[in-house]
Amino acid sequence: QDSRSRIGYGYPVGGVVDRLFDALEEDQTSIGFTIAETPYVDAPITSDILTDDLEEDLQLSEFADGYIMVAKIVDYVPVTPIPGFITEENIERAKRNFPGPDPESVEEGEVTPGELNEFIAGTASNMSRIFEGFE
Repeated sequence: QDSRSRIGYGYPVGGVVDRLFDALEEDQTSIGFTIAETPYVDAPITSDILTDDLEEDLQLSEFADGYIMVAKIVDYVPVTPIPGFITEENIERAKRNFPGPDPESVEEGEVTPGELNEFIAGTASNMSRIFEGFE
């Protein structure tokens, strides 16, 4: 997340890694590299979530040893929720394994399958709007 962005999210590593895709061969669909072996070792990390409590700037080499990218962020598409995926038969398992952020009622154990399905669909819809903001 990046509060300086109008959509609340920013390009990974300020767009530096996304620009690598522009240099790829036409048939190459992904990229992976060891950060220490690139000129991006000192690329700044500006995400609020990662830097809020730090006194100094965070660099890519301090955050990760390698980077794998399967697409430019503008090409990302969120998952498509399966209608009715959560049912009465699987809701207890779904609540135990819910990846979060949790709707408050999951923690209290009072969520229904319909509410959980709506939450999942709403999250996917929000991600669609976020990805559209990168175009």
